[in-house]
Amino acid sequence: GYPLVRRVNCESGDPAADDQAADVQANVNPGGRLQLVWRTKANWADSCRSLVLRFGFTGWTGADANFTVRFA
Repeated sequence: GYPLVRRVNCESGDPAADDQAADVQANVNPGGRLQLVWRTKANWADSCRSLVLRFGFTGWTGADANFTVRFA
């Protein structure tokens, strides 16, 4: 299932480990805006991760959105 967390190489963006389930909380506000809270881990310091979301909207079936974050 989605969303997923993918550890990636900070330079190339290539996957560096198997995907894992992401610890997220998602809400849609009355105005229709999606708010996603991604709970990260302290031991991710000095690494890069991608949060992988899959959208199931009409015309978006099977489309992934990747957001890569560098943790300092």
